[in-house]
Amino acid sequence: MNADPVPASGKLAIVVLGAGRPVRGNQPSALHKAPDHRTIFDWIGDAFGDLNADWHFVGGYHMEEMVRAYPSTNFSVNADWRVTGSCASLFVAPINGQGIHYVSYADIIFSSQVVADLQQAQGDVVLAVDSTWRNRYDRRALSDMDAAEKVCLNEDQVTEIDSNIDSRQANAEFIGLAKFSPKAMQKILDIRRAESGKFNTAPLPALIARLKELGETIRAVDVRGDWAELNAPQDLARYVLGTKAETLARLGPMVRHSHIGEQVSFSV
Repeated sequence: MNADPVPASGKLAIVVLGAGRPVRGNQPSALHKAPDHRTIFDWIGDAFGDLNADWHFVGGYHMEEMVRAYPSTNFSVNADWRVTGSCASLFVAPINGQGIHYVSYADIIFSSQVVADLQQAQGDVVLAVDSTWRNRYDRRALSDMDAAEKVCLNEDQVTEIDSNIDSRQANAEFIGLAKFSPKAMQKILDIRRAESGKFNTAPLPALIARLKELGETIRAVDVRGDWAELNAPQDLARYVLGTKAETLARLGPMVRHSHIGEQVSFSV
């Protein structure tokens, strides 16, 4: 276990927030297995690929299991994980104002294309959002939609972010992945120093909203369904394994002794 190393000056940093108790099961969210048998943390690592970055995991609930599974990862402990939120977890990480920071929840998976789109996006604060978010709630309780971290957009700018936004007014859902420039990270450090008490129980969108109040333009990259979260097992399975049509499309280049014909697929 490597505890609290400060990221090198100006180096890219990836901070994964996984201190809280999972919505389901008894393992830390990052250790849950996707249908392809990789852990959620492996999925996140694969999405960032060979990016030269300092990795840091903020844990709390059953953190010893994460340490045993990934002993070479850098860890910080949110000792108050039972009563605090994701902002408090970010504040205990060894963040700095000199390098770009990617911040991700530990209970989501996304593709390398999402990371590439975030890399290319311009702006001091860039969020990964999903404009097709309502499709994910067709067979789920309305309370799930109400709890979603929703955003309102004006083209690629986030005008509002909060779970309390009326679902009928929201343009998209924040998926739990963001990129912060050194300038934005310096403001986060200022907030941590002067206002940390206000954010003890706050989720990450509250910090993003505060950055907007301080004059930051919040930009969005639309992932259009290219992600899944642990607390929606049916979505997780569909994302990893694909639909029947997607499975056939994936098998097409692989088969050698048969032929999969051209197909047209659509949703209703």
